[in-house]
Amino acid sequence: MILFGRLALCAIALTLYSAGARSQTQPDQTPTLEQALGAEVDRFVEADRVAPPAPCEVLFVGSSSIANWRETLAADMAPMPVIDRGFGGSHIEYVNRWFDKIVAPYRPRAIVFYAGENDIDAGKSVARVVDDTGVNFVASGDFTGTMTSLCRADDDGTNQFSACGHED
Repeated sequence: MILFGRLALCAIALTLYSAGARSQTQPDQTPTLEQALGAEVDRFVEADRVAPPAPCEVLFVGSSSIANWRETLAADMAPMPVIDRGFGGSHIEYVNRWFDKIVAPYRPRAIVFYAGENDIDAGKSVARVVDDTGVNFVASGDFTGTMTSLCRADDDGTNQFSACGHED
């Protein structure tokens, strides 16, 4: 009886050890959200290298609500020229991370920015979402209906670039 118990214990230990070894030798091949979004941003950068968008277009950037609009966005906004840089599943922090690749190069006339739902869904607080939004975007102008400029703010609060040649 003691021998049977020891054999059973050894069999359980060997099973657990081999299962652990298999999981260590076969890493998860599923890309993380950041890796998947980074690959999408890299495709934007490559497309821009091949055919750069004209300056002063209206930039649409954000999560899947923008990305899923891709097929009809240009027609829906015509005659206004647009750039679609929506990448599904993104959080505001990812737009911030890749701001220099997917916002700043375009010198947009205006920016339509839609993100935040994925942040909230991931458990981020409303305060964090609001803070993340303010990292790169500074709005200035007349809030009665016309946004005169949207741009990135440097650490000292000054504009990094001026949209469409307008000095802010």
